[in-house]
Amino acid sequence: MTGRHEGRERTTVRVGRSPLTAGQIVAGLLGLILVITGGVAMARVGFSSLTGETAAVLGVDHTLALGIIDVVVGLIFLTSASTAAGVRGPLLRQGSLASAYGENVLFDHVHT
Repeated sequence: MTGRHEGRERTTVRVGRSPLTAGQIVAGLLGLILVITGGVAMARVGFSSLTGETAAVLGVDHTLALGIIDVVVGLIFLTSASTAAGVRGPLLRQGSLASAYGENVLFDHVHT
């Protein structure tokens, strides 16, 4: 009994997950730090006013609004870190925005 596929060589292709890239690790750590920092700030300040009370977290005064922004940006960083294929573009944009935001917070902190 002969089959249609007799004589063909069988090949096996293994598909594996690539190791983590440096960008993924940096994005994951930054995202984790931002989420924790924002959560601690929100817990210390409470939910009574977005811009009223402040609490110092890691040497920076946080309001509720800043805590929410920290958590949202941290979650975006964590989402970008979850995939190796799309980590470079989002990280460049987010890094630029984070630098501008950090400079704004630092400038505001120095002049108040």
